[in-house]
Amino acid sequence: MEIKYKNKPSKEVIVRYCERIAKFLSAHNLSISIELLDIPVRYQASINDIPECIEKWWIKKCTINTAMIKGLEIILPRNGIEENITDKEIWIDAWDIQNQIYQHLGLSPQSQNDPYWKLWNYLKEIR
Repeated sequence: MEIKYKNKPSKEVIVRYCERIAKFLSAHNLSISIELLDIPVRYQASINDIPECIEKWWIKKCTINTAMIKGLEIILPRNGIEENITDKEIWIDAWDIQNQIYQHLGLSPQSQNDPYWKLWNYLKEIR
């Protein structure tokens, strides 16, 4: 049976992930920190009581800071971070995080000058 997120992400993997998120969301002056568990939460998915896969959830919490928000705990859009995570996957996470920020602030992107749209400038870089 497949075990997803079998190994605890290394500090280097977490640092790289956070640096890429911060870069993609730099229009918001965002900083992000991820706290890991020492022992993962084990989750087993099944369909009709037939086990499909097991996931080990290592992420305890994810906190962001921006110019407008301090110490907001967000739901990371994934249950784990693997060493081979791609920039495209990280960009998609940045998009989700940005939407959580706007939802928390009760905002929607207004004009093309809104920082929300700056994220799309990085699409060429990740393709």
